[in-house]
Amino acid sequence: MKEKKLIPLKITTEYSLLKSLIKLPDLISFLLENNIKECAICDENLNGFMDFYLKCKENNIKPIIGLDTVYESMHIYVYAKNYLGYQELLKIDYLKDNMNLSYLENSNLLVIIPFKSIDIYEKLKYKDNVYIGFCNDIEKNNALLISDKIVYVDNVRCLFKKDISYLKYLKMLNDNFVYNDNAYYKTSSFEDIQTTYEFSKQINLEIPFDKKYIPKYNNSDNNSPVTGTTKDLVEYAKKHVGTPYVWGGSNLSSGVDCSGFTMAVFSHFGVELPHYAHDQSKMGTTVNGLSNAQPGDLLFFDWGGDGNYDHVAIYLGDNQKIHASGDQSCRGKTANGCQVKIDSNSMNNVKLIKRVKV
Repeated sequence: MKEKKLIPLKITTEYSLLKSLIKLPDLISFLLENNIKECAICDENLNGFMDFYLKCKENNIKPIIGLDTVYESMHIYVYAKNYLGYQELLKIDYLKDNMNLSYLENSNLLVIIPFKSIDIYEKLKYKDNVYIGFCNDIEKNNALLISDKIVYVDNVRCLFKKDISYLKYLKMLNDNFVYNDNAYYKTSSFEDIQTTYEFSKQINLEIPFDKKYIPKYNNSDNNSPVTGTTKDLVEYAKKHVGTPYVWGGSNLSSGVDCSGFTMAVFSHFGVELPHYAHDQSKMGTTVNGLSNAQPGDLLFFDWGGDGNYDHVAIYLGDNQKIHASGDQSCRGKTANGCQVKIDSNSMNNVKLIKRVKV
């Protein structure tokens, strides 16, 4: 039986400026020399992603892509499970200066809360895709008191112990740089190593280079990119009545949540919306009141009463809407209203109406 190698889930590279000594060519060489078949880079941006992905594929190494983002001064590591997850990472990277925890509520992402950021876990503990990260026995034992979904993750900033002393020079150049004397790749116990394999087996990222994303245009003078009319959009949405509600879902065949439904419908007509109701509320132009709404307009609700729009629907006209109705408890069921449906409930609670051109 071959010895299992620890899968490094938090390699910080030189793309995190002045925070690491690791260059991608050196990393690939290190992985090959040590027979490490899976590896994650997790920088504070995605600038090194494509180079890393291609080099891994060339050398039969499984690439894992993460993003080190910050919420209320605490770090969160977010990983793409698949290509849809990678697209979500791109969005989070773009919006990271206004980071919102709702961005993490996506079934195509995996999230590690390092133990030093454990205060955030209380806000995310009910999410199925969230793990607590530990890097020593004390953190591990304390993490197990909170959850059984834990994973070994150490922030690696150099490949060899002998290079630790050079990190002090980065500290001289970057006052905000914080590191410890264990910031190099090292192995751990079999039990800890196993947690990295359990985490990694959920990830299968393949970039579809064979696809060509070419916009479609009509023959009008303004050449605006469209594939249909608002009426077409409404009729297309109606075809999906009965689709199961799935928290974080955006697939019109297997399941959607409220914003995943609107995102998928508009995407069919060449309009890209973000996958969260509050983010979608920032798109398009505002419509003044339901009396001025037109079929195809987006209706936003604030059930929490905190100014954060947490539900979205598509207006059909005649005081009716179509929307994915449900919550986390639905988990793909179609009973008790956990599905895409048409109704006129709570129309007096619409807080915002937006018109997004198709």
